[in-house]
Amino acid sequence: MTRLSSNWTLFYKFFIPTFWIVFGGACLVAVWKLGITLAPGISPRSFALIYTVSYLAGIGFLYVFVMRLKRVEVDHQYVYVTNYFKNYRYPHRDIDYIQDSKLPFFGRAYLQLKAPGSLGYRITYLPVKGWLEDFLREHSESTLEVREG
Repeated sequence: MTRLSSNWTLFYKFFIPTFWIVFGGACLVAVWKLGITLAPGISPRSFALIYTVSYLAGIGFLYVFVMRLKRVEVDHQYVYVTNYFKNYRYPHRDIDYIQDSKLPFFGRAYLQLKAPGSLGYRITYLPVKGWLEDFLREHSESTLEVREG
C-alpha cells in the first residue's frame, strides 16, 4: 500500500485548528471581558469587534482549507481514505480522477468520485510530490486518471 498524503495532514487537520480555536477563543474572551486594546486610537469595543471578525474568519479559513483534509492511501485495487475516525475503501473503478494542485506552498490534491461516497464527491488531501507518479509507474495496470490542476 502506498500513502499519497503527507504526514503533515494530522498536524494541519487537528493541531492548528485546535490551537486557533482554544487560544484565539481565550484571547477573544479576554478582549471582550477586560476591554483590552492593542492598537492606540481604537476604542476597546471597536478592537473587540475587529478581533471577533478576524477570529471567525480564521475559523472559516481553517474549515475550508485545512479541516477537510483526509489521509489517502492506494494499492493495486483500492483507494483508502480516512478522516482519522473512520476508514473508507473505494475501488479504482469508483474514482473519476485525481487532480493535483500545483500551488507552491500549500498544494492540495483532490480525489473525485463518480458517485457520492461517505465523504462526498470530492476528497481533499495534502499530497507528497511524486508519490502518486511513483505508484502509477510501478502499477501500470492501474485505471486511475490523473489531471493537472
